[in-house]
Amino acid sequence: MSVPTYSNDWRVLQKFALFFPDNFYIINAVAEGLYAEGNYTSALKYYKKALQAHPEAHMDWGHVGYAFEEGDKNYKRAIRYFEKALDELVGKHDTWLMQRLGWCCIQDKQFERSLDIFLEQCHQVPTDAWSHGKVGYCYQMLGNYQSALTYHLRADQLGTTEYGWNLGNIGYCYQMTGDYTTALDYHLRAEQYDSSDLWNLKNVGYCYQKASNYTDALAYHQRVYDEDPTDVWNVKNVGYCHQQHGNYEKALKYHYLVEKMSPEDTWNLGHIGYCLQRLDRHHEAIAYHQKVYDLAPEDTWNKYQLGYCYFTQYDLEGAEFYLQGDDDKYALLHLGSVHLIKGETYKALELYKDSLRMFGSITSFLDVFAKDRVYLEGEYGVSAMRCEDVIASIETYSLNQDDWDIE
Repeated sequence: MSVPTYSNDWRVLQKFALFFPDNFYIINAVAEGLYAEGNYTSALKYYKKALQAHPEAHMDWGHVGYAFEEGDKNYKRAIRYFEKALDELVGKHDTWLMQRLGWCCIQDKQFERSLDIFLEQCHQVPTDAWSHGKVGYCYQMLGNYQSALTYHLRADQLGTTEYGWNLGNIGYCYQMTGDYTTALDYHLRAEQYDSSDLWNLKNVGYCYQKASNYTDALAYHQRVYDEDPTDVWNVKNVGYCHQQHGNYEKALKYHYLVEKMSPEDTWNLGHIGYCLQRLDRHHEAIAYHQKVYDLAPEDTWNKYQLGYCYFTQYDLEGAEFYLQGDDDKYALLHLGSVHLIKGETYKALELYKDSLRMFGSITSFLDVFAKDRVYLEGEYGVSAMRCEDVIASIETYSLNQDDWDIE
C-alpha cells in the first residue's frame, strides 16, 4: 500500500494511520484535521501519538496546547505548549496565545503568573476587554479587591463578551469590600444574563442577608440548594435564614446537614446550639456549644451561649465560668443575674448597668431581663420584690444618663 503524498481530505489519512502508525506526516495531519473540526479530544489522541513517535518534530504548538486544554483539561501540559508557541514568535505578539496561556495559568491556580501575563496583554492591546476581566479576576483571587474592581469595571466599559460573568465578579468585589448594596445591584444584573449561575445566585442571597432581607435571601439560597445540595456554604445560609425567621426546626434540618458534611465547622455547631436553645432544648444545646468551645475557645459569642445554657440548667458555677470576661451585653446581663442569685446585689447592679449602656435601650434591656426573671423567680428562688427593686434601680439609673440614648 502506498502512502499518499498529499490530500485535502484528512479523513483519507485516518485509514493510512492504521497501517503507518509511526508516520509523523499522517498522524499530525489527522490531528490537525480533527482540531479544525473542533474535535479536540480525538485530535489530542493523534497529537500524543505524534509527540511520542517523533518528539523532535515541529508541530503547531498552539494547537497542541489547546487540545490539551480542551480535550484533556490538562492545564500544566497546555501551558508548556503555549509557552513553546510563544517562544517561536520572537519579537511578535499573539493575543490568542497570551490569552490561552494566561487562562490555563488561572485554571492551574497560578494567579500571580497569570496576572503578569494578562497585564502584559492589556499593555499590548489596551482594548482587549476579555483580558482586562481576567486581570480583575486574578487580583480578586489574590484578595486585592480594589484593584480587581478597577479592571472589572474597565472590562465592562470596553464591552467584554463575558458580560454576565464580569458583572458577577464586580458584585463579588463590592461584596468583599463591604458595599453590599452596590454588590447586590451588580449580582442582580448578572442574573439577567445567566439565571443558572449558582455562584452568582448564592451571592445575591448573601447580599440580601446583609441587608436583613431574609425572605429574599432564603429564596435565592433555596434555589441554589435545589440545584446543588452539596454546597456547604450555601446550605449553612439556608439554615441561617430559617433561623432568622424564627423557624428553628427548619433551621436545624439544614444545620444538621452541614454537620454531616463538615463536622468541625464551629460556626455551624454554634448555631445548632443556638437553635436548640430557642426550642428550650438547653441540655442538648450545651453539648454543641461545649464542642465549639473545645475547638475554638476564642469564640466569645459561643462562650456566652454556653454560659447562658448552664444558667438555664441551674448550674451557677458553669454559668459564671463561661459568662465572665466577656464584654457582650447579653453575657454581662446574665452574669449580673448570676451575682444576684448569689446575693451580691451591688455587683449584679454594676453588671446590669454595664449591659444597659451597651444595649443603649432600657426597653431592650428589660425584655432580656424578663427572660432571666423566669429562672430567677423559679428554681433559683429570687423573690419578685428583689427583681422589682433591680428594675427600679436600673430605670432610675437610665433616667440619669445624658451621654447616650435611652428609649
